[in-house]
Amino acid sequence: VQTCALPIYTIACLNVPLPIGGAPTGPDSSSYSWLPNKWIDNISLSNPNVTPKVKTTYYVSVTDSNGCVNSDSILVNVFYLVNGTDTSICKGDSSLLVSYTVPGRAPYAYQWIPSNGLNDANAGIPSASPDLTTLYTLVATDANGCVDSTTYLVQLLTMPAALFEMSINPSCEEVGTDIINLSTDATSYQWIFNDGATSTEKQPDHALEYGQSYSVTLIATNQSGCSDSITISD
Repeated sequence: VQTCALPIYTIACLNVPLPIGGAPTGPDSSSYSWLPNKWIDNISLSNPNVTPKVKTTYYVSVTDSNGCVNSDSILVNVFYLVNGTDTSICKGDSSLLVSYTVPGRAPYAYQWIPSNGLNDANAGIPSASPDLTTLYTLVATDANGCVDSTTYLVQLLTMPAALFEMSINPSCEEVGTDIINLSTDATSYQWIFNDGATSTEKQPDHALEYGQSYSVTLIATNQSGCSDSITISD
């Protein structure tokens, strides 16, 4: 028996029936048996439809009217998107949304919905910096017209609020400062004074020289690593 050579491989769209086999697969009056019996509509057809969910090799055994047997195979790749990866960021930060396409035919077209907070809504790997927690949907299309979609959740973490009050108290030798830390949702603090001094105390003591201008910066950080800052100067 002679089978017409099958393609070495082909590409299927996810959940779209794809006919496989030759043209024809074997001589007239032949019988057919396809394996595996998975994602295939009829293993006895010469050109069955398959809808594989993953890359699958199908094998066909052809028996002609004389009882002679021959076989061949075809590898069916499936175009689909790997599930998106959720991420958490601090407000004002950004995260790359990395998309992975499993074999389709290039080039690919991408559309991200919504486009809010993205630097390029048609890029394969855009940078996301939304103002609110956002669920993005990526729709990808390959050159064959196969389409798949997946989602990426970008969650905004709780931000601290840096805030303090400062009063000046002159004395005979120096100018003292009374600092009251009013920050909220913070677990650590970094104080930066314009004379080069620093402190990680919640409410530091710091003295100034007479005639010295002052500038005090507080960076408040929470347990998620998000930070906020405020500066008071004369």
